[in-house]
Amino acid sequence: MAEMFGGHRRGPLTRDGSGPKSDVAGETGFCIEVKLLSRPTWGQLQMAVGQAERAAEAEGKGEEPIVIVRKKGDQKDDALVVQRLGTFREWRGLGE
Repeated sequence: MAEMFGGHRRGPLTRDGSGPKSDVAGETGFCIEVKLLSRPTWGQLQMAVGQAERAAEAEGKGEEPIVIVRKKGDQKDDALVVQRLGTFREWRGLGE
């Protein structure tokens, strides 16, 4: 996933003293949380979105927070990109 966005995998330690970090390092324009789940639930998606948002805020690089979710066994291109509707609208300059 990281390569698809022009970055590289940060690895399992995505937190230091400055707060949470994106799962993908590099100048991608996104703060990316990557999840591989057996049976994705609404709660897991909400938690992952929150992680991406907190990491984006902590890193302070002005990157758009997104979550890439793939179900175990599915192909990479079957993954979903997830974020809150408000965040999607904000990043695209869409009004209420």
